[in-house]
Amino acid sequence: MHTSRIVAFAAVLLAVACTDRTSPTAPPLSAEFLDAMHGGGNQHFYLLPPLVSKPNLANERFLAGLAPNVHVRIDELVRAGFSKCNGEAIDYLTASELPRLQTYGLLWSSAAKRYPTKTVAAPCVYRFTVELGGTRTQPGRVFGFADVQLVNSKTIQNVLSGEYIHLPQDWVLPFWFFIGQGAVSDPTGTACTPAVDCKEAIVRASATVTQTVVTLEGKAGASMPQGSVRHDGVLRISKKVVAASLSATGPECIPRSKMALPQFRECY
Repeated sequence: MHTSRIVAFAAVLLAVACTDRTSPTAPPLSAEFLDAMHGGGNQHFYLLPPLVSKPNLANERFLAGLAPNVHVRIDELVRAGFSKCNGEAIDYLTASELPRLQTYGLLWSSAAKRYPTKTVAAPCVYRFTVELGGTRTQPGRVFGFADVQLVNSKTIQNVLSGEYIHLPQDWVLPFWFFIGQGAVSDPTGTACTPAVDCKEAIVRASATVTQTVVTLEGKAGASMPQGSVRHDGVLRISKKVVAASLSATGPECIPRSKMALPQFRECY
């Protein structure tokens, strides 16, 4: 992505995040958010402002290189009593990766001119589902989602907090999210934590050079020559801690009878 576009993304995000918000009088809707902070979602996936307050990412490490395989599926939720809110599939968009900001996201315009054959209108609720892989007709791996309600041409309602978020011109909603190391292969957060040397990376079948993946501490790695990968996928390398005492009955990474060198207490 060009630097100018990154600056434009950041400017829009800042403008929306800094707008005044007021509490609505309408009753809460039956809608949800799903990420590491809400609903017990993927422990390495975080929604970002303006939909939520900025999360603490001090213990997370950004998982770069997933673009262009990260998509946002936008669906309208059925809302009883409102004929316009009939559960349409609205859009399927490719998210951009902003490595300098350690963020993925997109700018969504719900303007009628973008969807001439669909009804995108208040007071319907729209679900933004973040997926890895998949297609428009075949869902991919779900990282999480956020539901928002259209209020009018310049405002959406955060269904989680009940706050109004005033949008820039033309109904443009910045939708940002963070994907951390372990989000693909370790969504529960038990094996790829900051205390464990770990690395998750995309490996591509179309690569024309050897692909090398090295852990963040540089203590382990894997090398895949050109043509050795038939399908795109995610490789995870993580440290396994075994017993401090390497007794005959203790766990071993590799049986010592098969090792030419002494056994270490850490392996991958």
